[in-house]
Amino acid sequence: MAAKGFVAPRPLRAAASPAALAAGAAAAGLLADVPAAAPAALAGSLAILAAVRLERAIVRLRRARRFGDVLLRSHSAPASEIGAWRAGELTSPRNRRSLALLVRQLRRQAEACRAIAPAGVDREALEAGVGLLHRLEQRLRRVDEPVSAAGMLAAEALATGGRGPLSDPRGADRLPAAVARTLASLEA
Repeated sequence: MAAKGFVAPRPLRAAASPAALAAGAAAAGLLADVPAAAPAALAGSLAILAAVRLERAIVRLRRARRFGDVLLRSHSAPASEIGAWRAGELTSPRNRRSLALLVRQLRRQAEACRAIAPAGVDREALEAGVGLLHRLEQRLRRVDEPVSAAGMLAAEALATGGRGPLSDPRGADRLPAAVARTLASLEA
């Protein structure tokens, strides 16, 4: 994937024109005095084309995001147009708010685990983790303060990694350090 002249894939835009033509063909078949099979076949073909274009654009978008993530993890600053695009996408207010919701869910898991923790679980570590997760959630919600793209990748990995305290209660002692590293990496 070449970085020069990079344009981010837009799945809905890619499928919009064939979908609109399919709708037009279907409407023309209903309104026109022609055999119903011809407009229906055209509408069906255009709908399939729209679905194929949508799927291809989604695949390209996922690839561009993965490639941008690799670039951001390997360089301290975006090294190309793809890296800059991905950094902008990661640090956008919308993405920050949605990631804050995921961190809130992780914090609630930690609070629930703290309340029902079986023997052998480090309750103090869970308590510290809950406090740090709350700080992380608040930091993500302050969209007027800049964050680093690499830090957003770390926060995303923490929130979606499936290693929450409910899935691994005995790993509670690692939670505060992981959240503290993520908080530090967010600083731009």
